[in-house]
Amino acid sequence: MSIYDEIKSPLDNNETLKKILDIYVNGRVSGGSKLIENGEELYKRLIDYDYEQEDSQDNYADKFYQYIKLPNLNKLYKNISKMDFKVFDSQVENIRKKIESQPISEMEKKERISELYFKTIYPLSRFKFLFKFFENYSDIDKVYYEQGLVYIQNILDNIELYPSLEQENMKKLQELNLTEQQIEMRRRLIEFRRKMNHKFFGGDGVMGFHVNPQNLHIYDIDRKRENDELKFYINAGIDTYKFASLFQERCESLDINYYFKVVNADKYEEYKRNDRMCIYTEFKDADTFLSIIKELKEQNPDIKFQKPPLLAGTIDNFIGVGTDHITKGGRSYNVQMSNICFASITKIFEKVPREKIFETIKIYPEMIDKLKNEIKYRAKNIGLSEDKICIKEGIEQKLGQNQNESNFKNQSQQLRRGKILDLEEITTEELELFWRE
Repeated sequence: MSIYDEIKSPLDNNETLKKILDIYVNGRVSGGSKLIENGEELYKRLIDYDYEQEDSQDNYADKFYQYIKLPNLNKLYKNISKMDFKVFDSQVENIRKKIESQPISEMEKKERISELYFKTIYPLSRFKFLFKFFENYSDIDKVYYEQGLVYIQNILDNIELYPSLEQENMKKLQELNLTEQQIEMRRRLIEFRRKMNHKFFGGDGVMGFHVNPQNLHIYDIDRKRENDELKFYINAGIDTYKFASLFQERCESLDINYYFKVVNADKYEEYKRNDRMCIYTEFKDADTFLSIIKELKEQNPDIKFQKPPLLAGTIDNFIGVGTDHITKGGRSYNVQMSNICFASITKIFEKVPREKIFETIKIYPEMIDKLKNEIKYRAKNIGLSEDKICIKEGIEQKLGQNQNESNFKNQSQQLRRGKILDLEEITTEELELFWRE
């Protein structure tokens, strides 16, 4: 059976529509008293619907650090340690000069240079001493918490953000009885730690800790990031981190590209989302990743899978399916579908008081079908499949080829990673191409 045939539309089950209506009728904005009044507010309630309070945020954070955060930061740290810092800094400086010479606004120059410095952890030479003292990133993180560098970081941030309070904050710093050298060492450790974490940041307003081979290197031109033509959702509660780790290990053992994100348990209530893991894939690789997901579930019966987001399509009742960037410049799949659902509900039940909607459905059950058809109509108008909803119209052929085990292995060979060039061989143009991607 092809992937296309395996996908079940989120509208195949009327219970899904009733759950969406329940959020619309009874949901409140951010837990307050304000009723949901637009698609964005509906989305915020949809992504944590059916949240099961099985574990605390601290427990989620422990698993996040154990399976995802520290292992990947350690990999990045190890790869950085092998670099010639001065050579690399010189390459970054050449790119900076090129940006400054471009006919663009000063604001755009500043933004590009800032992003360049973050992506390349520039200047690397500034942090060279850390690699003499710390074997891996985990040791840095341990020192950060054990020595109370959170407090020092807050002071340093306040000095930068509030110049008028500089004297007051400097006094707090002096009360720690640290030498200037000790303060500077801590300042650089804090800065390095922040830049390392930024490598796995998806951007403003984007959830999750993002993991792919590119983020494990400052510079690696031989493998482009997996494009997000399709995405799979995995929700395994606190076990999501274990599953994500197993998924990453399997991809790396097969030497194939991958790109996923998981909820960042360090962020307030992000762990409650039901899109806890998103696996991005190109159409040509979708069957490969789907095979891995199914195999891992079969091999790990202890992992308890929960329902994916309500508006996602489903495969085998535990894998969610969605498509981002449906329209040019469009938002995520769940955001766009939330907007469609809100508009459809308000149209179909225009003359029905919100609190009377379910009572009305009991009397006129055909209203559910009317709502379903309205959602389908609006989804089709923005380019989604009327049949499957969760994927773009006209991609049946791209998702119609099934691969057996031998083809699966052959595909992994085709995606094999090329060698990483020696630092001395890197040209400014090649490096610029990498960081801009």
